[in-house]
Amino acid sequence: MIVNSAVLQSMRLQPGNYNVRDLPLMAGANHIELSITDDMGNNRVIATSAFFDANLLAPGLFEWGVALGAPSYFLNSAHTYEFELFMGTAFMRYGVSDELTLLGYAQSDAYVTTMGTQALRATPWGMLGTGLAASTGALGSGIAATLDFARVRVSGIFSDAESVIVSVKYQTPEFQTPGQFLTSPEQVLYSQLHYALRFDAAYTTQLYADTTATLAARLQLSDPNQLILGFDGWQDNRFGADLTLSRPITANAISSLTIGVSNETFLNTPILSPSPAPELRVGLRLTVRPDEQTAIAAGYDTLNQQAIANVYRNTGQGIDRWDASVNVENRAGNNGSTVTAGAGYYGNRADVHLTHSAGMSGVAFTDFYGSSGNQRTSLRVGSAIAFVDDRVAVGAPIKGDAFALVHPHETIGDREVIVGSRDLVLAKSDSFGPAVLSGLPAYSQNSISVDVDDLPTGYSIGPGTYDTKAPYKGGYDIEVGSTYSVVAYGRLVNQNGTPLELAVGVVHPINNPRKRVPIFTNRSGKFAADGVAAGRWITR
Repeated sequence: MIVNSAVLQSMRLQPGNYNVRDLPLMAGANHIELSITDDMGNNRVIATSAFFDANLLAPGLFEWGVALGAPSYFLNSAHTYEFELFMGTAFMRYGVSDELTLLGYAQSDAYVTTMGTQALRATPWGMLGTGLAASTGALGSGIAATLDFARVRVSGIFSDAESVIVSVKYQTPEFQTPGQFLTSPEQVLYSQLHYALRFDAAYTTQLYADTTATLAARLQLSDPNQLILGFDGWQDNRFGADLTLSRPITANAISSLTIGVSNETFLNTPILSPSPAPELRVGLRLTVRPDEQTAIAAGYDTLNQQAIANVYRNTGQGIDRWDASVNVENRAGNNGSTVTAGAGYYGNRADVHLTHSAGMSGVAFTDFYGSSGNQRTSLRVGSAIAFVDDRVAVGAPIKGDAFALVHPHETIGDREVIVGSRDLVLAKSDSFGPAVLSGLPAYSQNSISVDVDDLPTGYSIGPGTYDTKAPYKGGYDIEVGSTYSVVAYGRLVNQNGTPLELAVGVVHPINNPRKRVPIFTNRSGKFAADGVAAGRWITR
Protein backbone atom coordinates (compact mmCIF):
# COMPACT_ATOMS: atom_id res chain seq x y z
CA MET A 1 0.00 0.00 0.00
CA ILE A 2 1.60 3.27 -1.18
CA VAL A 3 0.29 6.77 -0.41
CA ASN A 4 2.06 9.79 -1.93
CA SER A 5 5.10 7.65 -2.81
CA ALA A 6 5.46 6.41 0.79
CA VAL A 7 5.07 2.67 1.51
CA LEU A 8 2.59 2.41 4.37
CA GLN A 9 2.13 -1.32 4.86
CA SER A 10 2.91 -4.70 3.33
CA MET A 11 0.87 -7.74 4.35
CA ARG A 12 -0.07 -11.25 3.27
CA LEU A 13 -3.83 -11.83 3.06
CA GLN A 14 -6.02 -14.90 2.73
CA PRO A 15 -8.52 -15.02 -0.16
CA GLY A 16 -11.60 -12.89 0.45
CA ASN A 17 -13.02 -9.37 0.35
CA TYR A 18 -11.19 -6.56 2.15
CA ASN A 19 -12.05 -2.94 2.90
CA VAL A 20 -9.26 -0.35 2.74
CA ARG A 21 -9.97 2.61 5.00
CA ASP A 22 -8.47 5.04 7.57
CA LEU A 23 -5.48 5.88 5.37
CA PRO A 24 -3.22 8.70 6.69
CA LEU A 25 -3.95 11.22 3.93
CA MET A 26 -2.57 14.75 3.65
CA ALA A 27 -4.74 17.79 3.09
CA GLY A 28 -5.26 18.23 -0.63
CA ALA A 29 -4.66 15.70 -3.40
CA ASN A 30 -3.37 12.23 -2.50
CA HIS A 31 -2.10 9.55 -4.89
CA ILE A 32 -2.90 6.03 -3.67
CA GLU A 33 -1.52 2.77 -5.10
CA LEU A 34 -2.33 -0.81 -4.17
CA SER A 35 0.34 -3.20 -5.47
CA ILE A 36 -1.10 -6.74 -5.39
CA THR A 37 1.06 -9.83 -6.03
CA ASP A 38 -0.54 -13.29 -6.09
CA ASP A 39 1.09 -16.66 -5.29
CA MET A 40 2.03 -17.14 -8.95
CA GLY A 41 4.04 -13.91 -8.97
CA ASN A 42 1.56 -11.90 -11.03
CA ASN A 43 1.47 -8.25 -10.03
CA ARG A 44 -1.41 -5.80 -10.46
CA VAL A 45 -1.37 -2.13 -9.46
CA ILE A 46 -4.58 -0.25 -8.67
CA ALA A 47 -4.04 3.53 -8.64
CA THR A 48 -6.48 6.25 -7.65
CA SER A 49 -6.50 9.82 -6.36
CA ALA A 50 -8.41 11.22 -3.41
CA PHE A 51 -8.92 14.68 -2.02
CA PHE A 52 -8.89 15.05 1.73
CA ASP A 53 -9.56 17.86 4.16
CA ALA A 54 -9.17 17.69 7.93
CA ASN A 55 -12.51 19.45 8.32
CA LEU A 56 -14.41 16.54 6.79
CA LEU A 57 -16.15 14.19 9.20
CA ALA A 58 -16.80 10.51 8.69
CA PRO A 59 -20.42 9.55 7.87
CA GLY A 60 -22.66 9.65 10.93
CA LEU A 61 -20.18 11.53 13.14
CA PHE A 62 -20.90 15.00 14.48
CA GLU A 63 -19.24 17.58 16.69
CA TRP A 64 -20.73 20.54 18.50
CA GLY A 65 -19.72 23.37 20.76
CA VAL A 66 -21.34 26.07 22.89
CA ALA A 67 -19.60 29.12 24.36
CA LEU A 68 -20.82 32.05 26.46
CA GLY A 69 -18.82 35.10 27.50
CA ALA A 70 -18.62 38.86 27.87
CA PRO A 71 -17.31 41.23 25.16
CA SER A 72 -14.11 43.13 25.94
CA TYR A 73 -11.93 45.90 24.55
CA PHE A 74 -8.69 47.63 25.50
CA LEU A 75 -8.94 50.71 27.68
CA ASN A 76 -5.76 52.31 29.07
CA SER A 77 -3.72 49.26 27.94
CA ALA A 78 -5.96 46.87 29.88
CA HIS A 79 -8.84 44.56 29.03
CA THR A 80 -12.24 46.00 29.96
CA TYR A 81 -15.16 43.57 30.09
CA GLU A 82 -18.83 44.45 29.65
CA PHE A 83 -20.32 41.75 31.86
CA GLU A 84 -23.88 42.98 31.40
CA LEU A 85 -23.63 42.39 27.62
CA PHE A 86 -23.20 38.65 27.35
CA MET A 87 -22.63 37.09 23.97
CA GLY A 88 -22.79 33.45 22.92
CA THR A 89 -22.05 31.12 20.03
CA ALA A 90 -23.02 27.55 19.16
CA PHE A 91 -22.29 25.24 16.24
CA MET A 92 -22.78 21.67 15.09
CA ARG A 93 -21.03 19.81 12.26
CA TYR A 94 -22.31 16.52 10.82
CA GLY A 95 -20.71 14.07 8.41
CA VAL A 96 -23.30 13.16 5.78
CA SER A 97 -20.88 11.04 3.74
CA ASP A 98 -17.16 10.61 3.17
CA GLU A 99 -17.31 13.57 0.77
CA LEU A 100 -19.85 15.89 2.45
CA THR A 101 -19.89 17.62 5.86
CA LEU A 102 -22.53 20.14 6.92
CA LEU A 103 -22.23 22.94 9.50
CA GLY A 104 -24.88 25.00 11.25
CA TYR A 105 -24.14 27.83 13.68
CA ALA A 106 -25.65 30.75 15.58
CA GLN A 107 -24.04 33.77 17.26
CA SER A 108 -25.67 36.54 19.26
CA ASP A 109 -25.03 39.47 21.55
CA ALA A 110 -27.24 42.27 22.86
CA TYR A 111 -27.45 43.98 19.45
CA VAL A 112 -26.91 41.46 16.64
CA THR A 113 -27.92 37.86 15.98
CA THR A 114 -26.37 35.86 13.16
CA MET A 115 -27.32 32.39 11.94
CA GLY A 116 -25.79 30.46 9.09
CA THR A 117 -25.00 27.16 7.43
CA GLN A 118 -22.01 25.83 5.49
CA ALA A 119 -21.32 22.78 3.36
CA LEU A 120 -17.88 21.28 2.63
CA ARG A 121 -17.75 18.87 -0.31
CA ALA A 122 -14.85 16.82 -1.70
CA THR A 123 -15.13 16.73 -5.50
CA PRO A 124 -12.88 15.12 -8.15
CA TRP A 125 -11.49 18.61 -8.82
CA GLY A 126 -10.86 19.75 -5.24
CA MET A 127 -12.54 20.89 -2.01
CA LEU A 128 -15.63 23.07 -2.46
CA GLY A 129 -17.15 25.05 0.40
CA THR A 130 -20.37 27.09 0.33
CA GLY A 131 -22.00 29.15 3.05
CA LEU A 132 -25.04 31.32 3.67
CA ALA A 133 -25.68 33.54 6.71
CA ALA A 134 -28.29 36.07 7.82
CA SER A 135 -28.12 38.72 10.53
CA THR A 136 -30.67 40.90 12.26
CA GLY A 137 -30.23 43.59 14.87
CA ALA A 138 -30.51 47.23 15.84
CA LEU A 139 -29.28 48.47 12.45
CA GLY A 140 -31.39 46.21 10.24
CA SER A 141 -31.17 42.80 8.62
CA GLY A 142 -28.75 41.48 6.02
CA ILE A 143 -27.36 38.37 4.37
CA ALA A 144 -23.93 37.08 3.35
CA ALA A 145 -22.80 34.25 1.08
CA THR A 146 -19.39 32.61 0.62
CA LEU A 147 -17.86 30.28 -1.96
CA ASP A 148 -14.44 28.66 -1.40
CA PHE A 149 -12.49 26.29 -3.63
CA ALA A 150 -9.13 24.64 -2.89
CA ARG A 151 -7.14 22.34 -5.15
CA VAL A 152 -3.98 21.59 -3.20
CA ARG A 153 -0.80 19.76 -4.25
CA VAL A 154 -1.94 18.38 -7.58
CA SER A 155 -0.12 17.72 -10.84
CA GLY A 156 -0.29 20.83 -13.00
CA ILE A 157 1.42 22.80 -15.74
CA PHE A 158 4.83 23.41 -14.17
CA SER A 159 5.17 20.79 -11.42
CA ASP A 160 3.53 17.86 -9.66
CA ALA A 161 2.66 19.95 -6.59
CA GLU A 162 0.56 22.92 -7.65
CA SER A 163 -2.18 24.58 -5.59
CA VAL A 164 -5.11 26.83 -6.47
CA ILE A 165 -7.21 28.56 -3.79
CA VAL A 166 -10.17 30.84 -4.59
CA SER A 167 -12.54 32.59 -2.17
CA VAL A 168 -15.56 34.82 -2.93
CA LYS A 169 -17.70 36.61 -0.32
CA TYR A 170 -20.81 38.73 -0.86
CA GLN A 171 -22.79 40.66 1.74
CA THR A 172 -25.52 43.25 1.87
CA PRO A 173 -24.89 46.67 3.48
CA GLU A 174 -26.89 45.83 6.61
CA PHE A 175 -25.10 42.57 7.39
CA GLN A 176 -23.47 42.81 10.83
CA THR A 177 -21.70 40.40 13.18
CA PRO A 178 -21.91 40.00 16.98
CA GLY A 179 -19.14 41.74 18.89
CA GLN A 180 -18.86 44.63 16.43
CA PHE A 181 -20.27 47.21 18.85
CA LEU A 182 -18.72 48.19 22.17
CA THR A 183 -21.61 49.19 24.39
CA SER A 184 -24.17 50.36 21.81
CA PRO A 185 -24.53 50.64 18.01
CA GLU A 186 -23.36 54.27 18.30
CA GLN A 187 -20.11 53.40 20.09
CA VAL A 188 -17.87 51.96 17.39
CA LEU A 189 -14.25 53.07 17.46
CA TYR A 190 -13.24 51.52 14.13
CA SER A 191 -15.71 50.34 11.54
CA GLN A 192 -15.22 46.86 10.21
CA LEU A 193 -14.56 47.39 6.51
CA HIS A 194 -17.59 45.64 5.06
CA TYR A 195 -17.66 45.34 1.28
CA ALA A 196 -20.32 44.24 -1.13
CA LEU A 197 -17.98 41.70 -2.73
CA ARG A 198 -14.57 40.35 -1.79
CA PHE A 199 -12.47 38.14 -4.05
CA ASP A 200 -9.22 36.35 -3.12
CA ALA A 201 -7.19 33.96 -5.28
CA ALA A 202 -3.76 32.36 -5.04
CA TYR A 203 -1.77 29.99 -7.25
CA THR A 204 1.37 28.20 -6.06
CA THR A 205 3.82 26.07 -8.05
CA GLN A 206 7.41 24.90 -7.85
CA LEU A 207 9.81 26.23 -10.45
CA TYR A 208 13.38 25.27 -11.24
CA ALA A 209 16.20 25.12 -8.65
CA ASP A 210 13.88 24.56 -5.67
CA THR A 211 12.17 27.89 -6.25
CA THR A 212 8.52 28.19 -5.22
CA ALA A 213 6.32 30.85 -6.82
CA THR A 214 2.99 32.16 -5.51
CA LEU A 215 0.79 34.55 -7.49
CA ALA A 216 -1.95 36.16 -5.36
CA ALA A 217 -4.69 38.70 -6.07
CA ARG A 218 -7.28 40.46 -3.90
CA LEU A 219 -10.24 42.68 -4.81
CA GLN A 220 -12.75 44.38 -2.51
CA LEU A 221 -15.70 46.20 -4.09
CA SER A 222 -17.41 48.84 -1.97
CA ASP A 223 -21.12 49.50 -1.77
CA PRO A 224 -22.33 53.13 -1.88
CA ASN A 225 -25.12 52.16 0.53
CA GLN A 226 -22.68 50.69 3.07
CA LEU A 227 -23.26 51.80 6.65
CA ILE A 228 -20.30 53.89 7.84
CA LEU A 229 -19.72 53.42 11.56
CA GLY A 230 -16.93 54.93 13.63
CA PHE A 231 -14.10 57.15 12.36
CA ASP A 232 -12.90 54.98 9.51
CA GLY A 233 -14.38 56.39 6.32
CA TRP A 234 -12.49 54.49 3.62
CA GLN A 235 -15.21 52.97 1.50
CA ASP A 236 -13.58 52.92 -1.94
CA ASN A 237 -12.59 49.83 -3.85
CA ARG A 238 -9.37 48.16 -2.79
CA PHE A 239 -7.18 45.78 -4.70
CA GLY A 240 -3.80 44.12 -4.60
CA ALA A 241 -1.74 41.67 -6.65
CA ASP A 242 1.71 40.32 -5.95
CA LEU A 243 4.21 37.64 -6.86
CA THR A 244 6.25 35.87 -4.17
CA LEU A 245 9.38 33.84 -4.96
CA SER A 246 11.03 31.76 -2.24
CA ARG A 247 13.92 29.33 -2.26
CA PRO A 248 16.61 28.00 0.10
CA ILE A 249 19.95 29.80 -0.14
CA THR A 250 21.82 27.41 2.20
CA ALA A 251 21.01 24.18 3.98
CA ASN A 252 19.75 26.21 6.99
CA ALA A 253 18.35 29.39 5.40
CA ILE A 254 15.48 30.31 3.12
CA SER A 255 14.68 33.66 1.54
CA SER A 256 11.61 35.16 -0.14
CA LEU A 257 10.93 38.19 -2.33
CA THR A 258 7.48 39.76 -2.87
CA ILE A 259 6.74 42.28 -5.61
CA GLY A 260 3.28 43.70 -6.24
CA VAL A 261 0.93 46.62 -6.63
CA SER A 262 -1.68 47.55 -4.04
CA ASN A 263 -3.79 50.36 -2.66
CA GLU A 264 -4.35 48.45 0.60
CA THR A 265 -3.06 49.67 3.94
CA PHE A 266 -3.10 48.41 7.48
CA LEU A 267 -2.10 51.57 9.31
CA ASN A 268 -3.92 51.91 12.61
CA THR A 269 -5.24 55.47 12.70
CA PRO A 270 -8.68 56.84 13.63
CA ILE A 271 -8.29 59.92 11.42
CA LEU A 272 -10.70 60.19 8.52
CA SER A 273 -8.45 59.88 5.45
CA PRO A 274 -8.94 59.39 1.72
CA SER A 275 -8.24 56.04 0.14
CA PRO A 276 -4.53 55.60 -0.63
CA ALA A 277 -3.30 55.62 -4.21
CA PRO A 278 -1.92 52.38 -5.70
CA GLU A 279 1.78 51.92 -5.10
CA LEU A 280 4.53 49.44 -5.79
CA ARG A 281 5.12 47.00 -2.97
CA VAL A 282 8.38 45.17 -2.28
CA GLY A 283 8.90 42.74 0.58
CA LEU A 284 11.99 40.81 1.66
CA ARG A 285 12.23 38.05 4.23
CA LEU A 286 15.04 35.80 5.47
CA THR A 287 14.65 32.82 7.79
CA VAL A 288 17.63 30.98 9.31
CA ARG A 289 17.61 27.74 11.34
CA PRO A 290 21.05 27.43 13.00
CA ASP A 291 19.86 24.22 14.68
CA GLU A 292 16.66 22.29 15.26
CA GLN A 293 15.77 24.34 18.36
CA THR A 294 16.43 27.86 17.02
CA ALA A 295 14.75 30.01 14.35
CA ILE A 296 15.75 33.54 13.33
CA ALA A 297 13.69 35.64 10.93
CA ALA A 298 13.92 39.20 9.60
CA GLY A 299 11.98 41.09 6.94
CA TYR A 300 10.92 44.44 5.51
CA ASP A 301 7.76 45.42 3.61
CA THR A 302 7.41 48.77 1.84
CA LEU A 303 3.59 48.66 1.91
CA ASN A 304 3.48 49.99 5.47
CA GLN A 305 7.23 50.59 5.81
CA GLN A 306 7.28 47.73 8.29
CA ALA A 307 10.41 45.95 9.50
CA ILE A 308 10.38 42.89 11.77
CA ALA A 309 12.96 40.66 13.42
CA ASN A 310 12.35 37.76 15.75
CA VAL A 311 14.27 34.96 17.44
CA TYR A 312 12.72 31.77 18.83
CA ARG A 313 14.34 28.91 20.72
CA ASN A 314 12.99 25.84 22.48
CA THR A 315 14.62 23.15 24.56
CA GLY A 316 13.39 19.63 25.07
CA GLN A 317 10.23 17.81 24.03
CA GLY A 318 7.18 16.64 25.90
CA ILE A 319 6.77 17.87 29.45
CA ASP A 320 9.40 19.97 31.30
CA ARG A 321 10.30 21.82 28.11
CA TRP A 322 11.06 25.53 27.71
CA ASP A 323 10.79 28.08 24.94
CA ALA A 324 11.70 31.75 24.61
CA SER A 325 11.23 34.40 21.95
CA VAL A 326 12.09 38.02 21.19
CA ASN A 327 10.17 40.00 18.56
CA VAL A 328 11.02 43.52 17.33
CA GLU A 329 8.64 45.40 15.02
CA ASN A 330 9.02 48.86 13.53
CA ARG A 331 6.37 50.69 11.48
CA ALA A 332 7.71 53.91 10.04
CA GLY A 333 4.20 54.88 8.90
CA ASN A 334 3.17 55.03 12.55
CA ASN A 335 6.57 56.27 13.81
CA GLY A 336 6.53 53.53 16.39
CA SER A 337 8.27 50.36 17.46
CA THR A 338 7.35 47.46 19.68
CA VAL A 339 9.61 44.97 21.43
CA THR A 340 8.10 41.83 22.92
CA ALA A 341 9.99 39.16 24.86
CA GLY A 342 8.55 36.05 26.41
CA ALA A 343 9.37 32.68 27.92
CA GLY A 344 7.25 29.63 28.58
CA TYR A 345 7.49 26.45 30.65
CA TYR A 346 5.35 23.40 29.87
CA GLY A 347 5.07 21.11 32.89
CA ASN A 348 3.22 17.97 33.81
CA ARG A 349 0.52 19.79 35.78
CA ALA A 350 0.58 23.36 34.44
CA ASP A 351 1.98 25.75 31.84
CA VAL A 352 3.60 29.06 32.78
CA HIS A 353 4.13 32.00 30.39
CA LEU A 354 5.87 35.30 31.16
CA THR A 355 5.68 38.11 28.58
CA HIS A 356 6.84 41.74 28.52
CA SER A 357 5.95 44.22 25.79
CA ALA A 358 7.45 47.70 25.39
CA GLY A 359 6.31 50.38 22.95
CA MET A 360 8.22 53.39 21.69
CA SER A 361 7.03 56.26 19.49
CA GLY A 362 9.05 58.52 17.21
CA VAL A 363 11.10 55.74 15.63
CA ALA A 364 11.78 55.65 11.86
CA PHE A 365 14.64 54.88 9.51
CA THR A 366 14.99 58.54 8.57
CA ASP A 367 14.47 60.11 11.99
CA PHE A 368 14.68 59.23 15.66
CA TYR A 369 13.25 61.17 18.57
CA GLY A 370 12.13 58.15 20.50
CA SER A 371 10.01 58.39 23.59
CA SER A 372 8.92 55.52 25.80
CA GLY A 373 5.37 54.31 25.39
CA ASN A 374 3.30 51.54 26.92
CA GLN A 375 5.01 48.94 29.12
CA ARG A 376 3.09 45.77 29.86
CA THR A 377 4.13 42.60 31.73
CA SER A 378 1.89 39.55 31.94
CA LEU A 379 2.24 36.27 33.82
CA ARG A 380 -0.13 33.49 32.83
CA VAL A 381 -0.43 30.14 34.59
CA GLY A 382 -2.66 27.60 32.90
CA SER A 383 -3.92 24.29 34.22
CA ALA A 384 -6.92 21.99 33.77
CA ILE A 385 -9.23 19.97 35.98
CA ALA A 386 -10.23 16.86 34.04
CA PHE A 387 -12.63 14.13 35.07
CA VAL A 388 -13.92 10.86 33.65
CA ASP A 389 -16.80 9.38 35.66
CA ASP A 390 -15.65 9.68 39.29
CA ARG A 391 -11.90 10.03 38.54
CA VAL A 392 -10.52 13.59 38.72
CA ALA A 393 -7.03 14.86 37.91
CA VAL A 394 -5.19 18.16 37.51
CA GLY A 395 -2.95 18.57 34.47
CA ALA A 396 -1.67 20.89 31.78
CA PRO A 397 -4.31 22.78 29.75
CA ILE A 398 -6.27 20.51 27.41
CA LYS A 399 -5.77 22.13 24.01
CA GLY A 400 -6.73 19.24 21.75
CA ASP A 401 -10.00 17.59 20.86
CA ALA A 402 -9.94 14.92 23.61
CA PHE A 403 -7.90 13.68 26.60
CA ALA A 404 -7.07 10.65 28.72
CA LEU A 405 -6.49 10.06 32.44
CA VAL A 406 -3.83 7.39 32.99
CA HIS A 407 -3.29 5.87 36.44
CA PRO A 408 -1.64 2.74 37.92
CA HIS A 409 -3.53 -0.32 39.17
CA GLU A 410 -3.36 -0.96 42.90
CA THR A 411 -1.00 -3.91 42.29
CA ILE A 412 1.61 -1.45 40.98
CA GLY A 413 1.34 0.76 44.06
CA ASP A 414 2.64 4.30 43.81
CA ARG A 415 5.05 3.63 40.97
CA GLU A 416 5.25 6.33 38.30
CA VAL A 417 3.42 5.67 35.02
CA ILE A 418 4.99 7.35 31.99
CA VAL A 419 2.79 8.20 29.00
CA GLY A 420 4.75 8.29 25.77
CA SER A 421 8.33 7.01 25.93
CA ARG A 422 11.39 7.64 28.08
CA ASP A 423 12.76 9.90 25.33
CA LEU A 424 9.48 11.78 24.90
CA VAL A 425 7.39 11.95 28.09
CA LEU A 426 3.97 13.42 27.28
CA ALA A 427 2.52 13.04 30.80
CA LYS A 428 3.14 11.02 33.96
CA SER A 429 1.33 9.99 37.10
CA ASP A 430 2.86 10.86 40.46
CA SER A 431 1.90 11.61 44.04
CA PHE A 432 -0.48 14.32 42.75
CA GLY A 433 -2.64 11.79 40.92
CA PRO A 434 -3.23 10.35 37.44
CA ALA A 435 -1.43 11.58 34.35
CA VAL A 436 -3.46 13.94 32.14
CA LEU A 437 -2.75 13.39 28.44
CA SER A 438 -4.19 16.17 26.30
CA GLY A 439 -4.21 16.53 22.55
CA LEU A 440 -5.87 13.22 21.62
CA PRO A 441 -7.40 13.44 18.12
CA ALA A 442 -11.16 13.17 17.92
CA TYR A 443 -12.96 10.66 15.72
CA SER A 444 -9.75 8.94 14.56
CA GLN A 445 -7.71 5.96 15.69
CA ASN A 446 -4.79 6.65 18.00
CA SER A 447 -2.44 4.62 20.21
CA ILE A 448 -1.23 5.63 23.67
CA SER A 449 2.07 4.12 24.82
CA VAL A 450 2.81 3.66 28.53
CA ASP A 451 5.71 2.45 30.63
CA VAL A 452 6.35 1.87 34.35
CA ASP A 453 9.68 1.97 36.19
CA ASP A 454 10.86 -0.75 38.60
CA LEU A 455 8.04 -3.24 38.15
CA PRO A 456 7.93 -6.27 40.46
CA THR A 457 9.64 -9.42 39.16
CA GLY A 458 7.36 -11.25 36.75
CA TYR A 459 4.86 -8.37 36.53
CA SER A 460 3.46 -7.61 33.08
CA ILE A 461 1.49 -4.51 32.07
CA GLY A 462 0.46 -6.18 28.81
CA PRO A 463 1.20 -4.77 25.36
CA GLY A 464 2.02 -1.31 26.72
CA THR A 465 -0.28 0.46 24.24
CA TYR A 466 -3.94 1.41 24.39
CA ASP A 467 -6.05 2.16 21.29
CA THR A 468 -8.41 5.13 21.40
CA LYS A 469 -11.06 6.66 19.17
CA ALA A 470 -12.20 9.57 21.26
CA PRO A 471 -15.36 11.63 20.76
CA TYR A 472 -15.02 15.40 20.56
CA LYS A 473 -14.11 16.81 24.01
CA GLY A 474 -14.37 13.26 25.45
CA GLY A 475 -12.01 11.53 27.85
CA TYR A 476 -10.62 8.04 28.52
CA ASP A 477 -9.93 6.49 31.92
CA ILE A 478 -6.96 4.16 31.39
CA GLU A 479 -5.75 1.87 34.17
CA VAL A 480 -2.24 0.45 33.72
CA GLY A 481 -1.83 -3.04 35.15
CA SER A 482 -4.42 -5.43 36.56
CA THR A 483 -4.94 -8.28 38.99
CA TYR A 484 -3.99 -10.65 36.17
CA SER A 485 -0.53 -9.21 35.62
CA VAL A 486 1.84 -12.17 36.08
CA VAL A 487 3.79 -13.87 33.30
CA ALA A 488 4.02 -17.60 33.98
CA TYR A 489 6.56 -19.83 32.21
CA GLY A 490 6.37 -23.62 32.10
CA ARG A 491 6.90 -26.81 30.16
CA LEU A 492 4.19 -29.25 29.14
CA VAL A 493 5.01 -32.96 28.82
CA ASN A 494 3.04 -36.11 28.00
CA GLN A 495 2.47 -38.94 30.47
CA ASN A 496 5.68 -40.58 29.32
CA GLY A 497 7.66 -37.37 29.91
CA THR A 498 8.14 -36.35 26.28
CA PRO A 499 7.54 -32.68 25.37
CA LEU A 500 4.09 -31.64 24.15
CA GLU A 501 5.26 -30.07 20.89
CA LEU A 502 3.56 -27.20 19.05
CA ALA A 503 0.34 -27.47 21.04
CA VAL A 504 -2.27 -24.74 21.38
CA GLY A 505 -4.50 -24.36 24.42
CA VAL A 506 -5.73 -22.10 27.19
CA VAL A 507 -5.28 -21.76 30.94
CA HIS A 508 -7.95 -20.47 33.35
CA PRO A 509 -8.43 -20.13 37.12
CA ILE A 510 -9.99 -23.20 38.70
CA ASN A 511 -12.91 -21.06 39.95
CA ASN A 512 -13.33 -18.84 36.86
CA PRO A 513 -13.50 -20.80 33.56
CA ARG A 514 -14.40 -17.63 31.63
CA LYS A 515 -11.02 -16.00 32.33
CA ARG A 516 -9.01 -17.74 29.61
CA VAL A 517 -5.41 -16.99 28.61
CA PRO A 518 -4.22 -18.54 25.32
CA ILE A 519 -0.91 -20.45 25.28
CA PHE A 520 1.12 -22.44 22.77
CA THR A 521 4.24 -24.55 23.12
CA ASN A 522 7.42 -24.77 21.10
CA ARG A 523 9.18 -28.00 20.08
CA SER A 524 10.58 -28.34 23.61
CA GLY A 525 7.10 -28.01 25.15
CA LYS A 526 7.89 -24.61 26.70
CA PHE A 527 5.15 -21.97 26.95
CA ALA A 528 4.50 -18.52 28.40
CA ALA A 529 1.15 -17.36 29.79
CA ASP A 530 0.91 -13.56 29.90
CA GLY A 531 -1.88 -12.19 32.11
CA VAL A 532 -2.34 -14.69 34.92
CA ALA A 533 -2.53 -14.21 38.69
CA ALA A 534 -1.59 -16.08 41.84
CA GLY A 535 -3.75 -19.16 42.46
CA ARG A 536 -4.58 -22.56 40.98
CA TRP A 537 -5.01 -22.67 37.19
CA ILE A 538 -6.13 -25.40 34.81
CA THR A 539 -4.57 -26.07 31.40
CA ARG A 540 -6.82 -27.22 28.56
